[in-house]
Amino acid sequence: MRRSIATAVSLFGLLALAAPARAQDGAPADALQEGRRSLTFSVPSGGGASFGFWTMRSPRTNLGIDVNLSLRRNEDSDEDALTDWGITAGPAIKRYFPWTSGPVAPFFYGGVNLSWRSNDLGGGGTVERTLGLGLSGGVGVEWFPTRQISIGGYTGLHAGYSRETQENEALDLEASRSAFNLNTFRSSLTLHIYFGGPDVTRRPDVAVERP
Repeated sequence: MRRSIATAVSLFGLLALAAPARAQDGAPADALQEGRRSLTFSVPSGGGASFGFWTMRSPRTNLGIDVNLSLRRNEDSDEDALTDWGITAGPAIKRYFPWTSGPVAPFFYGGVNLSWRSNDLGGGGTVERTLGLGLSGGVGVEWFPTRQISIGGYTGLHAGYSRETQENEALDLEASRSAFNLNTFRSSLTLHIYFGGPDVTRRPDVAVERP
């Protein structure tokens, strides 16, 4: 919880710095252009990997699909290896603030995700499987050291529904339960690699009158 609060404070601090940053000149000012695309990569704190593909639909709207993979294998000398793995995927949107024109680009974030998790609990072959559906919303920032690269993150609220099932084939047992939850969340720092779109680095040809 403390880390979530610290992340939120840091992001809102960057939001406060974004207004004076808009007056700065440089390549990042034209990084967000309609038609540009980006690949995203991050390493969540709990392990695994996240990646995504995004497309700028307008100078203020960025649509994408994010995928998160998690895998954890616990080795124990007294028991068999226990495996916990899962996948989360879904569409998301970033809506940049209208005054974004500098190296710091704040945005509103929204996303829907579907998740699946399988966890080997040990204890005679008990397996726990969880299917979830979630809705997220919040705010975030991207910092553009160059026009092609940015580093960013976001924080906010997440509402979700999950159905958990525990099975043990050896004992022929099965139990399930459903739950709703509402909590705060924070993303990992994410690297964005932008490409494509209009070539704003080219200057238009200027006709020169010759004597």
